[in-house]
Amino acid sequence: MEKTILSFLMITLLFVGCRKEKFSSDSKWLAPVLETELTLGDLVPDSLLSTNYDNSLNLVFEEEYGITNLEDILKIPDRVDSLEVTLSSLVLDDRSFEDTLTLGELYPPANLLHGKEASVPAQELEPNESTEIDVSEEFFSTATFIEGYIDITITNELPMEAELLEFQLINANDNEIVITGTFENMAPNSTVSKSYSLAGKTVNGVLELRVTKIKTKETDGEVTIDATKGLIVSLGVRDLKPSYAKAVFPAQNLLERFDETKYEFGGAKLTKVDVKSGFIRMRVQSSIEEAIILDYLIPNSKSVKGGPPVRREWTVPAARPGETVYLNEEFSIA
Repeated sequence: MEKTILSFLMITLLFVGCRKEKFSSDSKWLAPVLETELTLGDLVPDSLLSTNYDNSLNLVFEEEYGITNLEDILKIPDRVDSLEVTLSSLVLDDRSFEDTLTLGELYPPANLLHGKEASVPAQELEPNESTEIDVSEEFFSTATFIEGYIDITITNELPMEAELLEFQLINANDNEIVITGTFENMAPNSTVSKSYSLAGKTVNGVLELRVTKIKTKETDGEVTIDATKGLIVSLGVRDLKPSYAKAVFPAQNLLERFDETKYEFGGAKLTKVDVKSGFIRMRVQSSIEEAIILDYLIPNSKSVKGGPPVRREWTVPAARPGETVYLNEEFSIA
């Protein structure tokens, strides 16, 4: 009896666990329908694309449009420049002077022996004689220099060595020493040069070149005496820039300035502009007591009809002492 009941229970449970579900057609399925490739070249027309060697693409878009008036989209701004020029840019001409201290002056018996064979003994002299250099009429009467140089060159044409030469350059009016110098051990037929700065010095137009001491060795035996030869002293001034001067200044340019004007138009790039209207205005004030010439040039320009670049020249009159003159000029560049 017990076996029969157990078997019934097992069969009942089996039928319950294997119950069949009800059929439904409501199902969800995912499956590929179509496979393809889509690139930028498929999306953009060929007229807008260019292909590079590495298969990258350049996208180019061009559109033409008309402009009735360039002024509607482009404005050329005004430009104002200011310059100041002073006489510190003036320079004086370079000059040179020469004097010779002869054998006849150093050793008077040489004048009697001129052209003969003779020996010359050693000399030690303090001549304290000077040679006047007067440039007051054609150069300057007085000047104080910001910079500048005096070059002294001595050539020994004596038949013996010059052991020592001492000299001074002096303002003749007040005996103020401008420079002093020493040259030593100058062999026959040799040349020695030295330079001396004039920065901060005041030089008058009448100077004295004074040899204060000279020593020579005796000749090496007898030599042919030429009493006219000796020590040639050459004096040259160069790169003179005065802070103050009463002088004859050569014609020169006070200022040469070359400017390149650049305009920013927010991306627009212009290679040429035809000017419909516009002008250049020049306003000058000067206290220089000499007439000044202004030369204004626009190199890369020309008139509508062609021809040379735009160029104008003005003359600013000389100012009276302590006064200022004014010049206002304007010219069209249309």
